[in-house]
Amino acid sequence: MKKYILALLLLVSILISCGTKSSSSKKIRVGTMVNTVALPIAYALENNMYADEGIEIEILTFASGAPINEAFAAGEIDIAASGLASVFALAQGNAKWIGEVNTTGGMGIFVRQDSPIAKEVGKVPGNSNILGSVETVRGLQILGPLGTTAQFNAIGYAKKFGLGGNDIKMIHMDNGPAYQAFIAGEGDAIAASPPHSFQAREAGYILAATFEDATDVVSMDGIYVGTKFLEERREDVVKFIRATYKASEILSDYQTRYDFEKDWFERNGRVYDDKTLDNDINYKVYVTPAMMQEDTYVFGDGMTGTAEFFYEDNKISKDTLPNVQKSYDVSVIKDALGIDVKVDK
Repeated sequence: MKKYILALLLLVSILISCGTKSSSSKKIRVGTMVNTVALPIAYALENNMYADEGIEIEILTFASGAPINEAFAAGEIDIAASGLASVFALAQGNAKWIGEVNTTGGMGIFVRQDSPIAKEVGKVPGNSNILGSVETVRGLQILGPLGTTAQFNAIGYAKKFGLGGNDIKMIHMDNGPAYQAFIAGEGDAIAASPPHSFQAREAGYILAATFEDATDVVSMDGIYVGTKFLEERREDVVKFIRATYKASEILSDYQTRYDFEKDWFERNGRVYDDKTLDNDINYKVYVTPAMMQEDTYVFGDGMTGTAEFFYEDNKISKDTLPNVQKSYDVSVIKDALGIDVKVDK
């Protein structure tokens, strides 16, 4: 009996010991997309840069930013590397925006050559590049994923003509299926992101408005983390950011990025031809420590513009809007890289 009790106590002791270690030794689950924003993380993982920092990560991929937000809310991921859909997670008040990964050029609203919109030029004061009119845009059926930059792009386009989100119809489809549906004749327009926006240009579709012209926002893909997770495992998060930015610096070399991006995308089901890959590299530039120290760089600027836009369109409430700017936390970058970064306030 005494031996049994001693054995039981020993087992309990071992279990308690394992339990205290688990919180610091568990993998960091990173949710992202097979897209530009994921590449530095994938590169750092495959080149043992996280292992060199003493941390272990697992990459989980999703179709777009909206399901990444859902996985974060469900506790299925610890860190997200995503696009402007992140604004909805930040607005909830339980996440921190701790890094910006890349610029997001190349997005836009495309229509077919025979669309009435293609014939309407100069109807937006101060910007002759935007095509369309109140009459041709009202009731427009636009394909693209809800809760992402595609919806932001579509609503921004409508607003240029004094219209709102309720004056157009956004038909929810992930980016790839949306493009396939568009070329098959569905919808009136598509809110396209790379590589589909590049493919749309090559196929002869008409660019009605770039993302930047439609929204007046220069956006960044970036990284957010749960506030509680950051508090509990701050040292590991700092190590994650340090390794990720090291990878971003390495991938700023054209040929290095070209080779890795082509290979990693193909291994994950996304095949780019040489021209599409070249466009992606030229349009989507990685944020490096040097860029963050430039006078013109302001951390969170694009996300603030996004939040204000969705607030005006009643997608973010007045109560939760302030949470977005409150989420900006450059202290992790400071600890990881030893640099000071200007923050949007």
